[in-house]
Amino acid sequence: MTHSYRIRFHCLQSNCDFYQWTIKEKEPLSLAEVYGKEWDFVCPDHGPQREKPFQAEVKRVFVAPKRDARDSRRGAARPDLEPVTR
Repeated sequence: MTHSYRIRFHCLQSNCDFYQWTIKEKEPLSLAEVYGKEWDFVCPDHGPQREKPFQAEVKRVFVAPKRDARDSRRGAARPDLEPVTR
């Protein structure tokens, strides 16, 4: 099974505080394997680097629920409400 991961790298050169997030799509690795693997990334000050991730997580996809056309807020009839009689 493949997963997509958000992976954060940190340049380990002295006095460098560069961090970079990247997305790795459809990797056939477990999260433990992602942490154990060395990845390539580029630090703008020190150039190409190869390091293990500083942080990693499974990328989550959030899908908004579809709105029911009958539940529109523009005055559509609501079958769960009784009409008010006076």
